[in-house]
Amino acid sequence: MTGYQTPQGGPDPDFRSRSCVTGAHEECGHLGFPGLGLRVGGRSPLVLCRCRCHLTCTLAGRLGASHSTWVGLCDCPGTELAEARINEAARDFPDMKRLVRERQQERVRERQQEREARVATRAAAAGKSRQQIREIYVGQLRARGLTVPSGLMLDATADAIARNREKFSVAYSARLVAEAGRDLWRLRQRPDEHQ
Repeated sequence: MTGYQTPQGGPDPDFRSRSCVTGAHEECGHLGFPGLGLRVGGRSPLVLCRCRCHLTCTLAGRLGASHSTWVGLCDCPGTELAEARINEAARDFPDMKRLVRERQQERVRERQQEREARVATRAAAAGKSRQQIREIYVGQLRARGLTVPSGLMLDATADAIARNREKFSVAYSARLVAEAGRDLWRLRQRPDEHQ
């Protein structure tokens, strides 16, 4: 199911699949790519190839069609191959929406546990140094099975808890940005060192 990306305003009326562009018309199943951004009945339609080799097809002249319409009406050479590719892709990526939704729910739970760890640390932070607050926070994260952030993020969170704030202070935010910039600069310099 290979093809070119749709332009911003929708599918190009002269769109041709990669197979037809390269002259492999017998491999083109009259199919370009899924119409990302276009929605028909809750599903993305398929963008059809507009090459002249499809003029005899029942779907000739259409910009797009649903999967079921394409399977039922298209009799172009290569349709079976394209359908096999779609089915293979569906097997390789089963229910991607479900997987994305589960990951989002997992991240929401992690954020909630991180908030609970900060609240528990804040409750125990009275009269403690930033280093002690940091150690308490690490203990709270580990007790909840969460990943302990890098030293810089840990320092920023300990500072926010010590100041009884939900957000990082300006000083630590600037420090985080500066540290990220230095890391990016170092990464950029490494490939040059090996040449």
